[in-house]
Amino acid sequence: MTKQIEESKAEFLDYFSRQGFATEKSEDLIPPNKDAGVLFMICGGIKYDKIFRGKEDSTMQQLARVQNCLRTDNDYRVGYSPRHLTNFKMLEAFSFNNTKFSKITDSMIDYLVTVGVSPDEIFLNVPNDEREVSKNAERYASKGMEIRRFDPIELSWGIKNGPLNGQRMEIGHIPTGWELWNVAYIDPQNRKLVDSGMALERLLAVTNSYDSIFEIEKFKKMTEKISSGFPYLQQEDAQYLSDHILTLNEASNQNILPSAKGPGNKIRHLTKKVLARIRSPESQIEKLLELLEDQAFNSEIKRIEETYKKCEDEFKAYLQDNLRDFFNLEEYLKERKDSSNSKYFDSPKLLNEEYVQIAMEKDKKIILPKVSKKELGKRYDLPLGLIERLKR
Repeated sequence: MTKQIEESKAEFLDYFSRQGFATEKSEDLIPPNKDAGVLFMICGGIKYDKIFRGKEDSTMQQLARVQNCLRTDNDYRVGYSPRHLTNFKMLEAFSFNNTKFSKITDSMIDYLVTVGVSPDEIFLNVPNDEREVSKNAERYASKGMEIRRFDPIELSWGIKNGPLNGQRMEIGHIPTGWELWNVAYIDPQNRKLVDSGMALERLLAVTNSYDSIFEIEKFKKMTEKISSGFPYLQQEDAQYLSDHILTLNEASNQNILPSAKGPGNKIRHLTKKVLARIRSPESQIEKLLELLEDQAFNSEIKRIEETYKKCEDEFKAYLQDNLRDFFNLEEYLKERKDSSNSKYFDSPKLLNEEYVQIAMEKDKKIILPKVSKKELGKRYDLPLGLIERLKR
């Protein structure tokens, strides 16, 4: 019998509770400390930021919990990568008060073995030095695990705008090549802190022998609904929409709705990405609305659709007036910025992927900025599938 998400959450908390860890419920998606620089809970360590910075003490020795997270900085991979999600559950194990690094990593690795990951399927990425993380890893080689050593700089860790830093260890799965658990070891004022996290869905896919997280039941069902409603979509696009629609539904369940600023603005942007992916002559917006649980999205989608046609027409006029057989995205964005009052840039802009798609439909050669795929995704907001088609 395959495990599902709720069963795996309970299993994780029960295991670490028996190991002497305190347990907590997940926080909401909005960080409890209202940090203006972090819109969502991208990992559970955000709640304990002051402890890790040395500004507060903790009454707990060790803590385990499953945190509901929302991360948008790498969503360009979603659907095209078998292991990335926007909204996911993070399995977390923390040490706040001098717990030995070896003790807490033993608990993590033993847990992986307990849920069905064979020791000879585990690799450990560790710094190539003589410090605590590296010395600790030697014990696992005798258990059949593969030790991979890297320049310490590649596995360093630090808190932005603070003095804390330390070593990292990555625990991964050899057959898939996926990183399962990321472990940060910090030693401020000799307090020996450990901050670790692992995506539940990623582990669930591994233990169920899935090739992708989109084989997990809730993602599979949503992908099937989307493929049925929008049969012209590629499988990767249907998976992308599955992730994003489930994310929008989770946000609406916590009253995070599209708005002009803050977390709501990110939700609006995700909504625009969903619409960008389904637009075609055969598109029926009503089928999308049936998949969204909150009626508040109806008015937002209608508003976006009303502006889209005007933006599309203006951009097509721009392409026609230039009379060139290519479209240079970076050049266009600079021109848009420098000429924001020109007749082509008075209305709300399209997404960059929409500019590229429209230019492709007009048989323009596409010239992308000369940066890595990662930067094209993160800085220019282009989906991996589109990047790969253009890079061939």
